Amino acid sequence: MVSQDQINEWREQYGTVLHLPFSDGRSAYLKQPDKRTLGLAYSRGAKDPLGISDVLLANCWLGGDEDVKTDVGCLIAVQELANEIAGKVDCTVVHRDQRVVVEFVDGHLVILKEPNREQTSAAMLASRKDPLQMVESILHSCAVKGVQEIEKSTGHLISLIQVVDEIIGVKTVQVKKI
Repeated sequence: MVSQDQINEWREQYGTVLHLPFSDGRSAYLKQPDKRTLGLAYSRGAKDPLGISDVLLANCWLGGDEDVKTDVGCLIAVQELANEIAGKVDCTVVHRDQRVVVEFVDGHLVILKEPNREQTSAAMLASRKDPLQMVESILHSCAVKGVQEIEKSTGHLISLIQVVDEIIGVKTVQVKKI
């Protein structure tokens, strides 16, 4: 059992403390992952979906029931909540006058030039290593305003990964045999 004093101590040291109470009564306490940890988690997750959980639990663990780290059911639950653990901040994307405006619910705003073919290709290549690098590639090549405020926030970067197709302007298409 983790005491309130311990939680307060973790808050002072790490900022946000996340409590993950599992349906079977076990618990885990985590700090939010930094960009390096999150990048490693998503890279590992490309080869092993539960690798995301392994990395997050190994690098963000503060306390709780140790067997959470090895229980498959707990690992799946952590993997499913990875974006929330990272602090995802919801956002909307609007294209205006060859600009992409990304507005986050916390009031932050990013304005980008619409990525061209070369910028999109470079971002797609970067995504092979780590999805965060894809977003950072687009931010650095297309930024007009607001990037400095969000580029250090894993939660904002995760949100951008989730809307990258909207930022790039990916169209939907179907193949029809005629």
